[in-house]
Amino acid sequence: MSDIDLEALYRAEHRRIYMLALRMTRNAAAAEDILQESFVQAWTNRAMFRHECAPATWIHRIAVRCALRHIRGVGRYDRRFVPIGDHDDFICAVQSAAPTTDIDLERAIASLPPRARMVFLLRQVEDYSTQDVAMHMGIALGTVKTQLHRARRLLMEYLTR
Repeated sequence: MSDIDLEALYRAEHRRIYMLALRMTRNAAAAEDILQESFVQAWTNRAMFRHECAPATWIHRIAVRCALRHIRGVGRYDRRFVPIGDHDDFICAVQSAAPTTDIDLERAIASLPPRARMVFLLRQVEDYSTQDVAMHMGIALGTVKTQLHRARRLLMEYLTR
C-alpha cells in the first residue's frame, strides 16, 4: 500500500481538476462526475503509485484519462451539437468555480471545436508534451500539431474581434 495521502491531495487539487474537466466537457455535471471518478480511480490504484512523479501530476493524468473516456462515451450527436443553454451554464459554472478567471478567454476556449479544444487544453494549459497528448487522445502526432495550430488561430480570431 502506498503512503499517498489522498485526502490532502483532494484538498490541494480538486478545484484544478474540476476546472480541467469543465473546460474539456463544457458541462458542470460531467466535470463533477470526472472529478469523482478521478479520485475513485486514484483510491483504487493507490498501491500502484510509485513516487516517480508528484502526486498532483499523477492525479491529473488520471483525470485527463477519465475526461477523455467520458468524452469518447458521449454520442456523436452530443459532440457535434451543443444546446444554446449549455454555453451559458458553462460560463456560470466557470464564474462560480473560478471568479478571477478572465471570462473572454474562457469563452474563446469554449468556442473551439471539441478536438482542437482538447488538444489546446492538454498542450497549452496542462503543459503535456505533444507526444503525451497524442498518446492520451489516441491520435497521430501530426494531428495534434494541426489541431493545436487550428486552436491557436481560432483563439486569435476570437480574441481580436
